[in-house]
Amino acid sequence: MAPFLADSGKLIDAREYGNGVQDIAFHKPAVDAIVRATRDTGARPDFLAPLQHLLDRQIAEGRGALAFERTVEEIA
Repeated sequence: MAPFLADSGKLIDAREYGNGVQDIAFHKPAVDAIVRATRDTGARPDFLAPLQHLLDRQIAEGRGALAFERTVEEIA
């Protein structure tokens, strides 16, 4: 994952999220599955639940096709 950080930084700095490797909607099922599995084991999803809500909101606002790096705009 580390090799992609420089590219991610460039996307974020340029605020150009249409050319990302994987979009927000691509990551949503994985985050949902991890949160569900975490709850199923009795653990609390305190770390990923906020990300799950952030992705839900971005998809609802029509940003699901944008690069995952777009999430930085929501938390910055």
